[in-house]
Amino acid sequence: MTQACIVELSCPVHGLERYKIKLIRKYNVPRNVIMPQFRRRPTPGELSSLVIGKSVSDKEVEMYLIDYLHNAGLWNAVLAMRFLR
Repeated sequence: MTQACIVELSCPVHGLERYKIKLIRKYNVPRNVIMPQFRRRPTPGELSSLVIGKSVSDKEVEMYLIDYLHNAGLWNAVLAMRFLR
């Protein structure tokens, strides 16, 4: 069971940026749901955490994050993606 995901991106301004996305496993949500939660500060709209149901596998979470990064247009800048246990 993973607890967080570290995403490393290449940034033209800073060189390298790292983001930590928390994975929150909840039992009072539907079993197979993945709900994103977004930051309000300091930069609104960035992915902060994912609330996941208890029967969602780690592979499904990984595929969701890859799809999210594709849709956000950030997949080409991704250097590494690690899951912390």
